[in-house]
Amino acid sequence: MDVNNQEGEVKYDGVGAKYWIYFLIALVVQVASFIFYPEWSWVFYPFTLTYLVLALKVL
Repeated sequence: MDVNNQEGEVKYDGVGAKYWIYFLIALVVQVASFIFYPEWSWVFYPFTLTYLVLALKVL
């Protein structure tokens, strides 16, 4: 979450870093599922894409 202070500067509080870590973990699980269980790889799409959108601050 970004916070504007009185001077108009945007301060970054580090919440996005948490979402990037979650995205990378979900991506590793997604790739592992492609390799070991390709028929179940679709199960991890919502996690991977949701954390990507949150990390990019689109949502």
